[in-house]
Amino acid sequence: MSNKLPTICVVDDERSIGRALMRLFRRLEVSVEAFVDPREALDWLKQNPVAILITDQRMPGMSGTELVAALDGFQDDATKFVLSGYSDFDDITAAFNSGQIQKYISKPWDDDELLYAVERVIALKETPGGGSDELGAQPVLPSSPMLGASPKMVKLFEQIRRMSTANVPVFIHGETGTGKELVARALHQESFRARQPFVPVNCANFSKELMESQLFGHKKGAFTGAEQDRTGLLAAANGGTLFLDEVTTLPMELQAKLLRVLQEREYTPLGSNEFIPFDAQILSASSRRLSAAVEDGEFREDLRYRLEVLPLDVPPLRDRNSDAMILFRHYLREVRQDVTFEFSRDFERFLETYHWPGNVRQLVNLAGYVATMADSEALDLDNLPAEARESYLDGDGRRSAAAAPVMAASGDGEVIVPLKDVEREAIERALRLCDDNIPKAAAMLGVSASTIYRKIQSWGDED
Repeated sequence: MSNKLPTICVVDDERSIGRALMRLFRRLEVSVEAFVDPREALDWLKQNPVAILITDQRMPGMSGTELVAALDGFQDDATKFVLSGYSDFDDITAAFNSGQIQKYISKPWDDDELLYAVERVIALKETPGGGSDELGAQPVLPSSPMLGASPKMVKLFEQIRRMSTANVPVFIHGETGTGKELVARALHQESFRARQPFVPVNCANFSKELMESQLFGHKKGAFTGAEQDRTGLLAAANGGTLFLDEVTTLPMELQAKLLRVLQEREYTPLGSNEFIPFDAQILSASSRRLSAAVEDGEFREDLRYRLEVLPLDVPPLRDRNSDAMILFRHYLREVRQDVTFEFSRDFERFLETYHWPGNVRQLVNLAGYVATMADSEALDLDNLPAEARESYLDGDGRRSAAAAPVMAASGDGEVIVPLKDVEREAIERALRLCDDNIPKAAAMLGVSASTIYRKIQSWGDED
């Protein structure tokens, strides 16, 4: 291994920022080169390999993302950081998602956060087999119980590693049961805040009044029944991560207050005039897309852009069926460690082709049922509960023949399914899975509850 110190190149048109970063990195065993002119930096970078490039985004003559793009074919082993504010995020997100940049640090940066990110990159580069970027290491996150080896999950793990270095809000979208909270916990554990609290809250579980008190806390006497001071979840998460699950269910009034917290980085408990600083990562999630909630008039557009700085999609299990076998064996062992189950070919085919409407949550429950009820180590379709077995056998796990919509043929013979029939089948299936709970079914389908109410009413008119 070379004794040469790893080099960090800093590019910022404000000389004072370059000097500040040079002073900060004196704590590390590195050499630092600083430039105020991005074009001068580009010429130097084409001749001198570096471990890390840290560039501002907004600079005269050339932006940070343009500088990185101009290095195509040069500095391929360098990890690229971009320092910037929210206003530049369209270009940064595009470069981030394409893999041109690996780290994003918001201005003003936190010294501990930036040092953590730099030290981690250098340690990985100096580890034999560590490679030029931690994203090429192992597909499984050591800090998370999430499992999967499919291309979609490998991509998800890579996105989590990248996004965990960016101290900005991440919005996680995925169907019910895909493991959105596990993703949020992984983002927290991979970040520099890993030793600080992770505070999850399901926004759908509380009334507006109770949710406001839960989030902001309250002073004694703030409202009827407030007999003592209460610390809210914003305070509990300070220094760590606050995870807002089903964030699209937040009432509009609370959305406005949350927006202010994100903008001003401070909040006021109920019944108090005191402004309390807020320093926590905000992660949010929903089975409904924020754009859909905005279109339905149920979510503030300005809050959407504050929360969805980095969007992350969790794939449904049906789109990564190759992981079903891995997951099923894992959860069987969690229930029956004393038994090694063997799968028949029909059982394997079921795992590989079933549509998993309840996603990983359904698979976990199914594994628990099978492990508990099996009277031998050999598993076949007869070991499945009746509903899953019948759904699978009726339509290969995708559509029951009895429920199949009427189809028509186009002029060239292609089968056409009327959109209203497909829509009705999807809603009816979601209602069955949710025991006719319309809000839950709406969340599963990514629409508002009022949309489902209107559809059901229209069916009555048609019938």
